[in-house]
Amino acid sequence: MCFYNDDYDWMASVQKETEGAADRETRCDECREVIAAGQWRRHVYLQQYEECRVCEWEEADEPCEKHDYGETFDYDCCETCEKILKAIETLEAAEDCPVYSRRPSLLGLYEEAIVYDDDGKYRTKALQMFPELSDHKWFRDVETCA
Repeated sequence: MCFYNDDYDWMASVQKETEGAADRETRCDECREVIAAGQWRRHVYLQQYEECRVCEWEEADEPCEKHDYGETFDYDCCETCEKILKAIETLEAAEDCPVYSRRPSLLGLYEEAIVYDDDGKYRTKALQMFPELSDHKWFRDVETCA
């Protein structure tokens, strides 16, 4: 299917991704389940501009009091949703989708992939790669909303 994610208001010039133990309790931005402190999570931070726009524009001798880096975005993904995303990515790679279009957009896993998985190919691949996902709420009843 390839996921061409070109519906955005701004582009990030700064992107930081980390994977590992969560430093605090948070929620998965895909399935909304709690990620406890210490549990695995993928965190993505996006920032529109690399430099402060105020400092850059004003060319002041002193740095501005409140830096403006444009839009920012924080995203957290639990290990379960990351496994589903890896399965989708694997399937899309096998179908020759370009690297940048092998995953749904951030926050789009359910609406872009799970809901529109009419033939069950993503579900089948995810369960083939990760059988422990059979208990996930999206796979127990494919008609249920998140």
